[in-house]
Amino acid sequence: FLNGIDPDFAAALGEVDIVTARNTVYETSDTLGGSYTTRDKVFLLSMAELGLGKNDTIAEGTVLPFYDGATQVDRIKYDVASPSTARYWWMRSPNPWSANSVRRVVPDGSLHSSGASDGYGAAAACVIY
Repeated sequence: FLNGIDPDFAAALGEVDIVTARNTVYETSDTLGGSYTTRDKVFLLSMAELGLGKNDTIAEGTVLPFYDGATQVDRIKYDVASPSTARYWWMRSPNPWSANSVRRVVPDGSLHSSGASDGYGAAAACVIY
């Protein structure tokens, strides 16, 4: 992914620790519940980062300044080719009660979940140093 973006921009990206909740139904190595941490330069946003609270009992980070005090309307993402069309978009937060369901934001900006095989968009995030 990083090879496909401008090298100067890629060089400005900093690595950050990203917390993601595990689901409570199935995980590899028989680990259920809790969370895991990865170190990433580009990542999907979590419920907590969007100001939507904990994912079950797991805080997947803290609310980002852009989304602090945000309303549903502030979470709407629009289609680049059709700027008046709001789109569904994935978050990294799993639905903890399902082995194949992930949280998403729907066109009105509210939180929902859906099967991970559904074809929605993504709004990648990064930290620039």
